[in-house]
Amino acid sequence: MGEVGSFLRGKSILKSDFVEKGMPCIHYGQVHTKFGISVDKHLSEIPDELYKKSIIASPGDTIIAITSEDLDGSCKSTEWMGNCDVAVSAHAAVYKHNFVPKFIPYYLRSHSFYVEKEKYARGFKVMEIKPSDIAKIPVPIPSKETQNFIVSELDAINESITMLQLQVSDLDILAQSLFYNMFGDPVANPKSWPIKSMGEVAPCVAFKGTIEPISGKYWLLNLDMVESQTGKILAKNLCDASEIGNSTNVFSEENVLYSKLRPYLNKVVLPNEKGYCTSELLPLLPKKDYLDRVFLALLLRSNSFVNYINNRVAGAKMPRVSMNDFRSFNVILPPLSLQKSFASKMAAIEETKASLNSQIAEMQKLLASRMQYWFD
Repeated sequence: MGEVGSFLRGKSILKSDFVEKGMPCIHYGQVHTKFGISVDKHLSEIPDELYKKSIIASPGDTIIAITSEDLDGSCKSTEWMGNCDVAVSAHAAVYKHNFVPKFIPYYLRSHSFYVEKEKYARGFKVMEIKPSDIAKIPVPIPSKETQNFIVSELDAINESITMLQLQVSDLDILAQSLFYNMFGDPVANPKSWPIKSMGEVAPCVAFKGTIEPISGKYWLLNLDMVESQTGKILAKNLCDASEIGNSTNVFSEENVLYSKLRPYLNKVVLPNEKGYCTSELLPLLPKKDYLDRVFLALLLRSNSFVNYINNRVAGAKMPRVSMNDFRSFNVILPPLSLQKSFASKMAAIEETKASLNSQIAEMQKLLASRMQYWFD
């Protein structure tokens, strides 16, 4: 890559440097969390005097995050396709090249590149790959015509995936809207539903039973395996009995699992089987005379409840809500028939989401297959 392009390492730009009106910049964290294959609009601006001292990316340059929490995130990149130059922060590099726009960001997501970057990644808690090491990694150089074809094909698949993901996101928004329309704000309680404390109607009680291992392994669920907002379990981690410590909780399909840590206060899981979970997840047991567990899950995920709890979080290293504050929260108790009607509507929404997620998975397989064809 160093033979056919050049690298510039970004300079320090802190989030505290951002101003309302200034010169455009891109922070390396935005490459990780906000941008995809390409971006044409900046999200932040910095003072003119800082901009003049900064490393600059021009339209058509690739911005690469060289620092990340893990190897997967190493060299996450985006093509800058705006109509102006932008300053680039530290922990990122600017790759100046003559490839077709977006060809490099696609290549940096390929298996071939992943194998190469493994050789150079350094660090334990934080991974870094030096631009001088990225420069050693080989890159394919097809004709411009072929580069255009590759980008066009991969773009089309990516756009289909994005459209499907937006539909899933819209369904999540619909679920929240449905909750508020039927029950009102669960904190303000404008419909004056009866209330009881969380400790009374959904105590934290781990299921006391024997969990059968799966091929000699046990399911241990942790926060990293749970998607925010949706509560979707992203992976099933099977571990040895020795890894099940005294601090783990046991849960069943009757529980609602709730995270008590910031910034994961909206991670709520509805498990459909028994397992173990780390202590950051509380197994709540909704009392069936008062609560439908689907209703409780959406209440816990609601923006109003998250904001309420967020204001009661304490602690420096691991901010969390105290159990006393959590147990004392007043839970609204609409009629069970209304809660179950809501749960039925949610089941229909989840069925549609499952279909869309299945289509997304198929499109992602197609994308991986085509990237393997072109780059591996």
